[in-house]
Amino acid sequence: MTYKPVIYLYGDDLKEISVKLKPSGDFTFTYPQIFNDQWKVSLKNNEIIHNGKILPYLFYETENDDMNFHKMESQLFGHIAQKNDVVEYLESSLAQMGLTTKEQTDFITFWGPRMVNHPQVFIQFWIDEDYDEVATLEVSPTPISSKRVYIVYAPIEDDMLIQYQEQTFESFNRKGFTVIEWGGSTLPS
Repeated sequence: MTYKPVIYLYGDDLKEISVKLKPSGDFTFTYPQIFNDQWKVSLKNNEIIHNGKILPYLFYETENDDMNFHKMESQLFGHIAQKNDVVEYLESSLAQMGLTTKEQTDFITFWGPRMVNHPQVFIQFWIDEDYDEVATLEVSPTPISSKRVYIVYAPIEDDMLIQYQEQTFESFNRKGFTVIEWGGSTLPS
């Protein structure tokens, strides 16, 4: 299951924006309701407007099959976080990626409570084009800057030995019309 992917749009006044989304699985819920795999919205003073309503973001969830952690050159990459370190790791990682305090807060208040229910978790982020495994996103007009962040995590037992390389993140600079998307999935341990 793909949980709470949200899409933020930022920019000056834009009257006609098309946000096309093609998930790898089936939609289970969208808000506002999506038609023909796309939303038609506008932007005014950095606020998304859909049918006269101001929205903080566009929301969807989907069902996905066969998700697993990615490897780079046959090496698993990510981070093991202890229960008490989850929030600090998320804050640091999301800040490095360039998410705003509001975006970080929205992300952490959704994912943090799920992750701290376990003594430790293995965390991996899928950034930008890696997110296409979950859903492709096409926005028109084309954004000047965009960042897509997908978290995949699994609870791990104390006695599990995981060989991995620590994941690093590149900074992101916003310019003009900007699209930010985040979501995630929980994998079995």
